[in-house]
Amino acid sequence: MDYKKIIVLMSGVFIALMVSCEKFDIVRVMDTKTDSIEINSSKIVAYGTVLDIGEKKIIQHGHCWSINKEPTVNDYKTELGGIVERDTFISELRKIIPGVEHYIRSYIFDGKEYVYGNTLKFIVTADDIEFSTDSLTSLTETNLLVSSSVYNIGSMNFEDYGHCWSQTDPPTIDDAKSAFGSLDSNKTFTTAINNLNMGRYYIRGYLKSAGGIVYSNTVVFESVISVETGIVDVQQTKAIAYGAIRSLGIEPIRDYGHCWSLQTSSPTLNNEHNSLGAISKLGPYSGDVDGLLPNQTYYIRAYATDGIHVFYGEVISFTTN
Repeated sequence: MDYKKIIVLMSGVFIALMVSCEKFDIVRVMDTKTDSIEINSSKIVAYGTVLDIGEKKIIQHGHCWSINKEPTVNDYKTELGGIVERDTFISELRKIIPGVEHYIRSYIFDGKEYVYGNTLKFIVTADDIEFSTDSLTSLTETNLLVSSSVYNIGSMNFEDYGHCWSQTDPPTIDDAKSAFGSLDSNKTFTTAINNLNMGRYYIRGYLKSAGGIVYSNTVVFESVISVETGIVDVQQTKAIAYGAIRSLGIEPIRDYGHCWSLQTSSPTLNNEHNSLGAISKLGPYSGDVDGLLPNQTYYIRAYATDGIHVFYGEVISFTTN
């Protein structure tokens, strides 16, 4: 019997048993995942998950985003605080540039190391923003105040906003303008426009970003009152006439409406007219046209007066049934 071989064999078995019984430490590694992006109108929400806490306590977590393809916490971010167990989390995003592609990912931080999740990309438009220019006040023949309102701005950010104006339609930011800086919340803002030339001006609000320019509706200012004749909805021997106040002028409008005639193609207040009273705002209006004869062609136009001067819109014609 070869005792040396037996001793060597037993030693190998003993060592194998010792190794198999040795305790191995499993190191937990903190991990996170970027789940999804939800765009609801102009509001943007991101979802994420903490997959594992790791060996240390997570003292900060959230999302970070940028127009760069690998956003970090040095870009825009949310800070949702510490977390002690696996869980999902939600971030509402801000400072998003409409019309520009953005990148986002989740992150966790244990006080020493940042760990990032996978990257998602998204883009949002400014289509759902409510933007209107709705107030114009004449101070003198060459000075005025104009106001606009922005609603539903949500998560978006614009680098500049204000009003632009010109004597040609439509005005753009390449014309005269006011500028108030960045905008990332709902707001009503007013511009004082001074030292205008006599005549007609077109004015509208603007929102500027790297993704483009968003304009509001256009309002008109003149040193005199201006009205516009709209369509006429004929209903047998009566009708509904539409018009619009395009410019308020300097003196208040004491009466407005439509005037019409069978005999002349240039009707005035000396002919038939409906009187709708005083008005102090721009915009469309309508009024009844009564007492018409059947199968006749009438001439009609809008009017407005400050009590001294009468201002007329263009003349149109219509025929009763």
